[in-house]
Amino acid sequence: MKNFTPLLVGTLLMIPAFTYGGGDVSPVFLSPVTCELDCKISAPTSPFFSFYVGGGYSYQSLDIATEDIFSSRENSYMLNGGYKLSPFLSIEGRYWRNLSSLDDTHSMIHSNTFAIYVKPSYPILESVEIYTLLGVSFSSISSTGIPHVVDDMNSFSWGIGGSYEVYSTVDVFVDYTQIIGNKPLPSKSDNIDFTFDSVNIGIKYQF
Repeated sequence: MKNFTPLLVGTLLMIPAFTYGGGDVSPVFLSPVTCELDCKISAPTSPFFSFYVGGGYSYQSLDIATEDIFSSRENSYMLNGGYKLSPFLSIEGRYWRNLSSLDDTHSMIHSNTFAIYVKPSYPILESVEIYTLLGVSFSSISSTGIPHVVDDMNSFSWGIGGSYEVYSTVDVFVDYTQIIGNKPLPSKSDNIDFTFDSVNIGIKYQF
């Protein structure tokens, strides 16, 4: 009996150890613990993708090369709009219409042009980026002078420019675009080349 008493006492003392040590006993309920870690997940405040629209003034140069070179300088307006796919790539459409023009023969030139571009861009400063334009243009050109021209043309078109952010949603831009480059006129059987360039300055608003 004396030997049994210490054994019983030792067994009773070991029960709490099994309870905390993971023995097969009644489950232990833990009180909730509040996590003090900052686990907030916030959406980006300025998404990469966005629509934008803009417009501005264009100074256009139209040259028709036959035996001589007939030149026209045009004051035009330009409308543009696009979709920014990432900080480095956009898709942009542009429309030009001339307001007034007079070529070397004092005849009127009328032009309407639409173009669609892929627009890679690269920021060089916090508020400044440079970009290129690569795409295709569709132009309707008519002239009442010599040489007489009435043509619809499409051509590879390219450009280069830069923009400056004056506000979080407003940029000003300046660029050069070659709308049509040294392309024969479709309606002329003789060798008449056509070049159409534009220098543009404008403003765009990003939604």
